Amino acid sequence: MKNLKALFAFLAITSLAYSQNELSGNKGPAASKNEVAEVNDSVNNIESGNKKRPWADAEFLLWWMRGQNLPAIATTSPIGTSANQAGVLGAPGSSTIIGGSWANDGLRTGGKFSAGYWLENAPDVAIEADFFFLQNLSQSYNAVSDGSTILARPFTNALDGAPSAVRIAYPGDVTGSISAQVATNGFVGGGIGLRQNLTYYQTNNFRLDALVGYRAMTFSDKVNIDSNLTSINPDNANFVAVGTTINASDRFSSSNTFNGFDTGFAGEYNTGKFSFQSSFRIALGMTQSNVKINGSTTTFVPGTDSISSVGGLYALSSNIGDVGNKAVSIIPQVNTRAGYMITDSIKASLGYNFLVWTGVVRSANMVDTTINPNLIPNSSTTGGPSRPSLSMAQSAIWAQGLNFSLEYNY
Repeated sequence: MKNLKALFAFLAITSLAYSQNELSGNKGPAASKNEVAEVNDSVNNIESGNKKRPWADAEFLLWWMRGQNLPAIATTSPIGTSANQAGVLGAPGSSTIIGGSWANDGLRTGGKFSAGYWLENAPDVAIEADFFFLQNLSQSYNAVSDGSTILARPFTNALDGAPSAVRIAYPGDVTGSISAQVATNGFVGGGIGLRQNLTYYQTNNFRLDALVGYRAMTFSDKVNIDSNLTSINPDNANFVAVGTTINASDRFSSSNTFNGFDTGFAGEYNTGKFSFQSSFRIALGMTQSNVKINGSTTTFVPGTDSISSVGGLYALSSNIGDVGNKAVSIIPQVNTRAGYMITDSIKASLGYNFLVWTGVVRSANMVDTTINPNLIPNSSTTGGPSRPSLSMAQSAIWAQGLNFSLEYNY
């Protein structure tokens, strides 16, 4: 086939030169070296399919991710509230000061990098790959009282179902603080696959491609809760020495990793220097989720060594541990963008992206605020239900935002 095309090119050049010679009476050479080179380049381009070239694309992302719905973990009450009602959810005047709202649902930055190449032996097929990441976000909360205000950690008593609370700061009794950190590592993901140009639908201004390949994504998050209290009451009912401190910590973390098959379509419309692109793809695969829960309490009585115990408040012997789980997940994704050709090779674009990932496990969902007080370290009684419990409750997480990109075609 190459020999035939070369022969056809040679004949075309010879014929053109002969015609020119006949008209001009010039018996010179059949064609110039430049003319031969131009025709040979055209032949080579047809042979190799170089009408479609390699490309690379870099995008700056401004996205939002669905945050974590943190339960109420710190409360307060008006001064004068009785000790048994202090910080109890639902009690008159009680209010939440940490939790009871969404965390880490703010704006994130990130980047995406893509590259592809149209195959020489199959000019309607390209191999492409992409990688993207989003910024990590963390929010911290802190409440401190010297005993002049009430602080408490609320819970539901698993023994009778009644709302209750652990007093962290109470006038004349204890001083203390409650802090929490909620962190979410942004998405990290990428894929590799094939792009098939559907020539049946192609026009001078429009093209449609089919997409198929492999996709992987991961993200993780955590919730850390700490409290410390110091006894200031020499006449407390439990004969706790003044200066005794109790520090409790709860740790919840989860990680999710997806691997699956990816398919979809991408279309592009061009008019002059402007272009409009849209794609829809959906990935089907498995999500591996892992949850880790830890808790500890350290008690220090003046004049004695500190004592460490397993369990905090929301992380007790009933739910402490490491658990893994697999679930079928889907990740549908829509992307649209408008572009402008700055030069023959460089295109700038502005776009919007939306994706959803199902079957993930979030750390905040692991915080069970129904507890059996008999399981709290240093409790003088035993028995009762195994609460808090460890749940692998699944949910969906979404991300959406703007893409600013520069594409370079070689």
